[in-house]
Amino acid sequence: MVAYIFVVDEDNFGVCVERGVCGCPRYENPRINARAIADVAGIRAGSSVGFYVKGIGIYGFFKAKGHAFYDETRIWRNPDQIFPYRALIEATDATFEKPIALSDLYDLADKDILWSWREIVQRDCHPFTNMEALEILRLLHRSNPWAPSKKLVTNPYIPEDPKPLPIHIKADTSGRIVTEGGPEAFLMAWLLREFSQGKDKEVFGNYTDYVNYVPTSYKKEMDILLLHETPEPHRLLTSCTIVELKAGKCETKDLSQILKYEDWLIKKKCSGDSAMVRSVMVAHNFDHDVVSYVRQRAEIEGRIVKLVKYTCANGTLKLQDFKQYESLL
Repeated sequence: MVAYIFVVDEDNFGVCVERGVCGCPRYENPRINARAIADVAGIRAGSSVGFYVKGIGIYGFFKAKGHAFYDETRIWRNPDQIFPYRALIEATDATFEKPIALSDLYDLADKDILWSWREIVQRDCHPFTNMEALEILRLLHRSNPWAPSKKLVTNPYIPEDPKPLPIHIKADTSGRIVTEGGPEAFLMAWLLREFSQGKDKEVFGNYTDYVNYVPTSYKKEMDILLLHETPEPHRLLTSCTIVELKAGKCETKDLSQILKYEDWLIKKKCSGDSAMVRSVMVAHNFDHDVVSYVRQRAEIEGRIVKLVKYTCANGTLKLQDFKQYESLL
């Protein structure tokens, strides 16, 4: 299961552990705020939660008790720090007393083992794939070989009035998302919340996990990467699905981007096995050149980019497979 590492200072970390809660700040900039909501939207019961304490190291792993929620009740000591995008956590057998150094993560990144991570301090909450989390867990065991003690939640916080994350989606009369600042980030947040509940598998396949804003060698980020793994306890990766999002129309440059991601993923992470990589483009509409290329590629190469149209009404999205509406284009 995907792990989430929150970036905190030492004082706030003490409160997180004592009260059993973690959180991210709300931003005035609409685009940054939308990305912050998206980063926590995928948290679900059982998700591993760790902390990077600035200047000290990585502590892990706690376990999320449920989905992320919105709550403005003051918990942290600094009155200017509300961190309203929250999740409740509890200690586990993998909640160690001694942290690992941030340099250990850089070493794993240099070896391309920690590949979905580049700069943890650039985000308040960073998701890691299950395979990466296992590597971090290995290092935690390495640094805590004799220590059965762990950090425990001693004064659990019980929210009085938790609200859903503010994934407020506004749409125009055509059903296109027009939310200020971050229409695609809110589209992402909505999808991640769906994934956290195991929904939409008829559209995206039988995924087991998901990470968002995945960095690539092109200095671009994949919007969402879905992982398809074998059942526990082995959890071996069988395939993955790139999901790219466009609030408006998908054009040829957008299609070109997802094809580059395919090539990168096949070469870097899938040992050259192209059958392990699939692509889904979610957009409100599709340029005719995109539709034409996707058809020809499927016919000539047998490789499919699945086109999924979304429409929004009353804050709810509907996803429709391309084959169901291609005659309308």
